[in-house]
Amino acid sequence: MNQQEIQPHPSTQVQNPETLSHSPFTYEYFANQPEIIKNDKELIGRAFSLTPEKEANKKRYHLDIATGTGHVLRLIIPEYQERGYRGKIIGIDPNAMSLAIARRDTIAPDGIDVEYIEGYGQDLQRLVAGKIPEEGVDSVSIHNALHEIPGEDTKRKVLKGAVSVLRPGGLFTFNSAFVTESQTLDYGKWKAAVLRLVGTGRDKKIETIKYHSSQEYEEMITNTGLQIVHRDIKSVNLSRESLEAISIYPEFREGFFRDIIGQEEIPPEKKSEFAIKALDVLKVEKGFPRKYHEIIAQKPLTPAFSTRG
Repeated sequence: MNQQEIQPHPSTQVQNPETLSHSPFTYEYFANQPEIIKNDKELIGRAFSLTPEKEANKKRYHLDIATGTGHVLRLIIPEYQERGYRGKIIGIDPNAMSLAIARRDTIAPDGIDVEYIEGYGQDLQRLVAGKIPEEGVDSVSIHNALHEIPGEDTKRKVLKGAVSVLRPGGLFTFNSAFVTESQTLDYGKWKAAVLRLVGTGRDKKIETIKYHSSQEYEEMITNTGLQIVHRDIKSVNLSRESLEAISIYPEFREGFFRDIIGQEEIPPEKKSEFAIKALDVLKVEKGFPRKYHEIIAQKPLTPAFSTRG
């Protein structure tokens, strides 16, 4: 599938779509970067390749948690089409603006029903009640989002909810760049350059974006009872444009600045300017690599399955 085929499609579902395009209040700009699309597409393709041939013709259900502007969901649609699947794909996110963009940019082909639902991952069972089969969905995804969910208990609740709506034998896909393996020298230099531009220091008592080790994430997932069938830590080179795109994404920007003394007095737009200007100071032209931890896990077929922890 070429790049053109997986770009967002125009739609008339939003009266003034230009007011939403590349909104700084959503993940859209970063999610549309080629390397991000490629990384997620590879993980999704690997997961779908594990589907037994005997299940190819059944009606399938997929659930994407923290779907944002629908980036992952739109990568799943071609996988359905390629394999001749019919069924339903549901995306859930609490951000109404993100979902407006998702609905605008997603075209559901014949035989595939797409629905976006506003809500939080921890309320998953309530949100999808009556919308999925009693035995559960065939697959669930949560890509580059679990680290944004505040609180360890809430993260675990979201994972347990995902497993509770997954049918026995169903697959779960996860990835995140916010693993300790991603705390590279390049990232540290970027933060140091921002501090110099702001003219202040760090409050070391304040935690920025929460990083977990890959082992910690794997334990969170296996503690739900899922069995990991694929794991990898991939190096993805984020282009200069991608670094600028993530600099205007509120969740990243505010986390990046959270421990900077006096940050509460800096307007959001100015924070983005500082982050981008720091890339100029460092003469970053081709971007720099970022580690992505990815997992595919399966819900056991045994009826003795239960969640733990």
